[in-house]
Amino acid sequence: MTETGKGLTLYAPLNINRNNIPELINRIYGPQKNMDLNKDCALYYYPFYLFEVRLDTKSWLGSKSTKVYFAVDAIRGCFTLIATLLEQGSLRNEDASLLRPILSVEEAGQLGIQAFKARSRFSLKHIFCASPKARETIVNWQLVYKPFWLVGVNGTRGPKVSRVIDGSTGEVGGVQGYRFIQGFLAVNNKGREIK
Repeated sequence: MTETGKGLTLYAPLNINRNNIPELINRIYGPQKNMDLNKDCALYYYPFYLFEVRLDTKSWLGSKSTKVYFAVDAIRGCFTLIATLLEQGSLRNEDASLLRPILSVEEAGQLGIQAFKARSRFSLKHIFCASPKARETIVNWQLVYKPFWLVGVNGTRGPKVSRVIDGSTGEVGGVQGYRFIQGFLAVNNKGREIK
């Protein structure tokens, strides 16, 4: 892996504000009694590395070059293919807590390339990338902080339970929400400070 790109830190847009939360929660979990938006809702920014990678390979058919984009969770190292890098960021909500990355950009890049190569063996579009002769170059990378709301919801059998709302899309729970909870627990269990 050759790194030639420069990094950029951005904040994903916060499209779901605190006042939208009761509507989302009530739609899924039913009316919530005594919901205190200041006490039951907390906003966190979760770190992801986004990479633009150029893949070059040579074979008896000739040379081929392509670009791929992927994201790597900066706390747990989970890999996801993405369509492109973030075009522009937004301002950070100063009331939010910021989770710091555990992985360095080099570690995340290595994990991402390994995961991509493992997946490309099963993809007709990227099969040539699995070749040992393929060369990867990180052209660009971004550290993107994505907003997530951690919300206390009245449980069906008594105590409150935590639910996650994606602050950009409004998705309640989902894969990204699950990753947030796992990463949040990983940070807290390692005793790292949340800023």
